Amino acid sequence: MFMSIKQNNDIKTIANITNITVPFINKENTSTIQTGSLDTSSTTTNSEGFVDCTNTDSDINSNADFFKCFLEQFKVCGASVQKAVGSRGESIVFKIYGLEQNKCHYRVDIDGHGGDCLFELKDMADGKLFYQLLGSDQGLQFVVDTYCVSF
Repeated sequence: MFMSIKQNNDIKTIANITNITVPFINKENTSTIQTGSLDTSSTTTNSEGFVDCTNTDSDINSNADFFKCFLEQFKVCGASVQKAVGSRGESIVFKIYGLEQNKCHYRVDIDGHGGDCLFELKDMADGKLFYQLLGSDQGLQFVVDTYCVSF
């Protein structure tokens, strides 16, 4: 499942809307992502100043490294973007705008619809919130419900 969003007072997930599965995301492997200094030497920065984590050589449904760059940016609220294509051809854009009023501005957009969030940095540092947004229950749904709105 993907990020939870509110529609008509119902909690839905991006996976339910786009029919995307992310089989490599689960509680058992969330700790396998390496932490430490942020290495962006293999990434590029786009004209808007965002680190572009998009990897056209990776498949969102089968590659455990698909979100590696974006996850590392997420942990430090680094301005970044990751683009993907859903199973029905829909455009999915994950974006971190950086700090706004001491909170991290995160957004996911699926063909013009999605969620916009302002998270506390303390909730992002270990990466578990990102896995919660992808649909792997980390016990942080209350954070998503509190800090995210749908559009």
